[in-house]
Amino acid sequence: MKNQHSRFLALLLALSMVLGMLPTMLFAASAEESATTTWTKTALESISATDTVAITMTDSKGDTYLLPTTAEGSKGQPLATAATVADDTLTSAGAASAYGWTITAVEGGYTISVNGSYLYTEATNNGMRIGETAAVWYVESNGYLATVDSTETVRTLGVYVQGLDWRAYQSKTGTIGNNIKNQTLNFWVLGGSTETPTEPTEPSTPTEPTTPVEPDESDESVRMSELKDGDKFYIVHTGKGLAMTGSVEGTQLASTAAEVNDDVLTVTGDMLPLTANYIDSETTEDGYSYSYFTFTTEDGLFLTTTDKNVLTLEATESDEAVWGVSERVNSETGEHISFLVKSRAASNLFLEVYNEMFTTYSRYYANTAFDLEFFSAGSNAGGEFVTELTAGDKVVIYNPYSGKVVNATAADAESSKNLNGSDVVLSDDDTIEGYGDADIWTVGVIEGESYNSYTFTSADGKFMVGSFQGLYL
Repeated sequence: MKNQHSRFLALLLALSMVLGMLPTMLFAASAEESATTTWTKTALESISATDTVAITMTDSKGDTYLLPTTAEGSKGQPLATAATVADDTLTSAGAASAYGWTITAVEGGYTISVNGSYLYTEATNNGMRIGETAAVWYVESNGYLATVDSTETVRTLGVYVQGLDWRAYQSKTGTIGNNIKNQTLNFWVLGGSTETPTEPTEPSTPTEPTTPVEPDESDESVRMSELKDGDKFYIVHTGKGLAMTGSVEGTQLASTAAEVNDDVLTVTGDMLPLTANYIDSETTEDGYSYSYFTFTTEDGLFLTTTDKNVLTLEATESDEAVWGVSERVNSETGEHISFLVKSRAASNLFLEVYNEMFTTYSRYYANTAFDLEFFSAGSNAGGEFVTELTAGDKVVIYNPYSGKVVNATAADAESSKNLNGSDVVLSDDDTIEGYGDADIWTVGVIEGESYNSYTFTSADGKFMVGSFQGLYL
């Protein structure tokens, strides 16, 4: 009887301990579920690999949806979770781990991962997955995240609001699938403290750069609509605001800041002027038309690539120094988008800007890293006579009978009609000397079906105008 009494007391004591712990256990679980996490808006380029980052899309109604780090959809896709946004602050329910991704810069874009698993897409619209495939993501010009699936098809990421899940629809020439249209991508860093991005690996000792032509501090260059034999030009990535230099660092070419306003580039002394030497043209199987050139420096060096991440200046012309230029245009409007520049020897190597370096890599379709522009360096800087004008050329207009060039000052100050002429010297080798800044005009080209028309702008931005009443500014 005593043993039974003892056992009863022991059971009663154990039960009271469990009941005593129950409120605490329930409280802890409730606190975890009701916890919220605060995130601060950031830019993709400001994110480092040590940051914890939330990714959202906001639809046309202003509703914002988070990309979770788990795939709980019926087909293995991540579901879309509503979030609250106030100014530059995002609030999510639950722990940060539910939405905290690691975004790492890699060649061609970024990987998006969590605990060693990666965000990627299969070759289907409802194919968003989290697994072992380290997809490379990038932001298209339309503002959406994009990657390629296993069939090399470009797909853009968005929220299918009707199903409240994340999907990846095919992107054709930058268009967006109807089910994810009119959405805005944003990135949010946990707690609002973004670390300084990791510095890139130190390159090998830089070689001596090729000597560029030293333009004046105020020199300007205009965007070119085409590239022809003999053109002198600069290569610029306007989206990143970077121009190519002649400084070889390791196996790549360094860049310099490029300021472009209204299609006019402000030229600095470290930008590399190149000359286009035409070879031939072709149309590839994918429908792109390429004109092939070699690009040479003032020192006679050839822009050359032999492999991925290799871009150098070589003294010898080779097959690896031949480049194809193709214009990207909007398929609906025909408007110019950019130029693509690819190697002829290695047809899938394209010129790009990565980590602020000019280099080459296999092109991901619609990746803006490969979108380049040409700005004229002028094709007549030596004062020789020319028979063809290119946008951006700096020219003087010479009358052989009077021995004068047209000056950008009015002969009649009151009416501003009729322009003065400046005396110049024509040498035996057909070069002109003795002209000044007021005698130099910048050429603009207006393309027509049968012929081109031209504009001539003075150094102070005035246009030369001709009429039956005279010539004036």
